[in-house]
Amino acid sequence: MQNKRDLSLDFLRIIAILMVIALHVGAAGKYIVPFGGAQWTYLLIWSILFHPAAPLFFMLSGALSTRTDPLYGIKKSLYYFFIFLIAALFYYFLDILLQGGVVSLWGVLNNGILNYCYHLWFLLDMIVVMLLSPFLNQITGRALYYAVALMFLFIILFRNIGFFADNDLVQASGNFLSNLVPSGLLFCGYFLTGKLLYQEREKLCKRKWIPAVLLAITTVLAFGVIYHSNLVQGTLDETLLSGNSIFVFLQCISIFWLLSNMDVPQKHAKFIVSASQRTFGIYIIHVAVLNILNKLGITPAGITGIAQDNLLLTVILVPIEILVIYLVSWLLSYLLIPIGRFFRYSADKTGEILWPYPDDI
Repeated sequence: MQNKRDLSLDFLRIIAILMVIALHVGAAGKYIVPFGGAQWTYLLIWSILFHPAAPLFFMLSGALSTRTDPLYGIKKSLYYFFIFLIAALFYYFLDILLQGGVVSLWGVLNNGILNYCYHLWFLLDMIVVMLLSPFLNQITGRALYYAVALMFLFIILFRNIGFFADNDLVQASGNFLSNLVPSGLLFCGYFLTGKLLYQEREKLCKRKWIPAVLLAITTVLAFGVIYHSNLVQGTLDETLLSGNSIFVFLQCISIFWLLSNMDVPQKHAKFIVSASQRTFGIYIIHVAVLNILNKLGITPAGITGIAQDNLLLTVILVPIEILVIYLVSWLLSYLLIPIGRFFRYSADKTGEILWPYPDDI
């Protein structure tokens, strides 16, 4: 573990996981409220603001990853694969518990390998990225600029070609391998982008107005294009907000540029580091908390019966639900520490076993 942590990156992790939760809450809510109405528009704005969440984690990994040992990449990939299987099985049995059904060996395999819970695509893409990370970490200097430029062109040129046009590429179909590889390569680009931005942070911190303006412009343009497209089509289509979207790519650059150059007060270091260390566990478990709230009648996005046709109540309840899910997931994430202890990837001077750091989410 590094002697001195960069608190700005820890803070960025916290923001990113809050964005993930906000995205899932808002995304589910859009399918409940009337299409094209005020509540739907409000939740669409949430989706546009928070869709960069998952790619930011790959950029964080790129910023902090330095290992060039291929064996290390294999070990990390196996780690994510085992975590994926454990999480997929957990969500399979949780679904049986909440929705009813019969446990079967095929059901377990089908859920764990083919129709995995929607947010676990992250772990599958991280398997590819970590496997290639020792080679990606050898790209430095001018070659790193070229690699990021190719990533930009890749998104523009291949946006509407074949499997690259799918929304949330890995989970676009049950064809596991054909989607995993191109999706993993896409997020290798985010990995390298994070590495470049962090490498040049001293130069970039002098021009903070640029990412602020870029973020504002891309967000407004994304809303205009997506809102118009959805109204014309008469259906909810979020493919313009997937990881291979130029809007999301530019938003990620802007957010990373802004937050990775923040001056975080040292007096808050203990809290920020603690919250950052729980990020991985929160990511894994927050959907379970959301599903349980749904079962209890607290529907996604806070759209209870009283708020069904009340925009003001929706605006109030959405942030409250996000905060509740975050806090409950934070507490439950401590139950996952034994898994980290089992893998023993890192430990600080006190002997506390942490989730893999520095090149993890």
